Amino acid sequence: MILVYLLMKIINCLISGLIIIPGYLLSKEFLNKKLSIISTILIGIHPAIFNFSNYIMAENLYYPLFLTSIYFLYKSIKENSYKTSLFLGIITGLTILTKFAGIILIPIIGLTSLYLIIYKKQLRQIETKAISLIIAFLTLIPWFIRNKLVLGNFIGHYGEESLNFITVNFIKSIIIFSDWIIINLFSLLLSSGIILFLFNFTKIKTKIKDEFFIITLISIITVVLISSNHNINILIKQTTLIPWLSGRPIGRYLEVVIPLIIINGLRSIDFKIFSKKIKTLILVITIIGSQITFFQLFPVNNMGLTWIGISKYLLEFLTLKKASFEPIFNITSFSLLVLLLISIMMLTFKLIKNLTSNQILATILIFFVISSLITSSAIIYNNKINWENNPQIQTGKWIENNLKEYKVINLDQESCGKNLKVNLCTTSKMPQVIGFFVNKKIKFSNEPKEIFITNKELNYKKLYEKDKIYIYNIEN
Repeated sequence: MILVYLLMKIINCLISGLIIIPGYLLSKEFLNKKLSIISTILIGIHPAIFNFSNYIMAENLYYPLFLTSIYFLYKSIKENSYKTSLFLGIITGLTILTKFAGIILIPIIGLTSLYLIIYKKQLRQIETKAISLIIAFLTLIPWFIRNKLVLGNFIGHYGEESLNFITVNFIKSIIIFSDWIIINLFSLLLSSGIILFLFNFTKIKTKIKDEFFIITLISIITVVLISSNHNINILIKQTTLIPWLSGRPIGRYLEVVIPLIIINGLRSIDFKIFSKKIKTLILVITIIGSQITFFQLFPVNNMGLTWIGISKYLLEFLTLKKASFEPIFNITSFSLLVLLLISIMMLTFKLIKNLTSNQILATILIFFVISSLITSSAIIYNNKINWENNPQIQTGKWIENNLKEYKVINLDQESCGKNLKVNLCTTSKMPQVIGFFVNKKIKFSNEPKEIFITNKELNYKKLYEKDKIYIYNIEN
């Protein structure tokens, strides 16, 4: 199973690396060859993309498919043909099947088409985009049928989030929602290296006529709104300035649009003039969005913000002698972080004004490399501490190496529960991480039999013991 896991990681790297293909194809639609290559490199080494291959998660396929969908959306707008609309529909459907968060492509396609119809009078977009959406729907039909048969409804639990505003206090929901909009915007600002995000919003009056800018803008707004809505009506994860602020930052929901921010930002790298209104708005977003520092900003959820998480840890270690990575509520460290982030924003505006375009590109490249290295280091550290030393992981590896002659093992049903670190299985009778490296049939039993794994000490032949995990051989 360890070799299988290694093969899975290799395949993971290959799949996640595919994002450079739509990244390059999309870049060369707007940029010269040199900038297209630089854009592709920046997309490939961004910490949220470069490091995701360490995790066997849907994002490795979701990110490339999402960017491919955007590429075909742009091509279908420019060519307005049935062929590109067909491809757009198929890839959109596959993106949603890979991760339901891909449903954001529906409003992106719809709102972009609405803009073209109203603002540019391109009425044929109605026909071609309708074809795309119908094809996407047809691609999803098998999944809808499966959900109805297995879960009793067509989209599972995902539809419940749309009711968030009416299931809790409406005024409180508005405040939470608005606060998370600013926090999530600030998250994207930091994750994209600040400079490229800012370049997206120079010469707005000129860009409002540009189709790709509209696609990027609608994509940013859509992921921010949906991610913000996700944090309404869930548990309070951390004490903040707003005592009832629920939820937590999940950068991997947002960072799917990072390639669009990179490409669109590079298109405007020669436009270095920012109005006072933009600068003031960015400072306001920075001050309010700095609430993100109350949370734990580490992989896997916030790989693009790991550099902020490490900075916070170092600051608290120096000022509070805090050695733990667990987040705390401390006004002193928060105030220092706000001042640090404001200083970074002011310095960024100054650098943009004084540096040449090539120097700005070099600065962005260096930042992405350093940020990715920081994220990689955090992943390696976490792997050593919380994965390799995890008692369940060690137990699973022991089973695979020492119980080769057994084809079935039994987990004690009374050891099931919701605690990932303690319980051996979930309440729905699925193994926790103990089963990750076990290439055997796992059954659940109310009574000890054959090879039996439990959290309880029993009067049977004990084969293995590790941190209250016991393996017994129940002889007949």
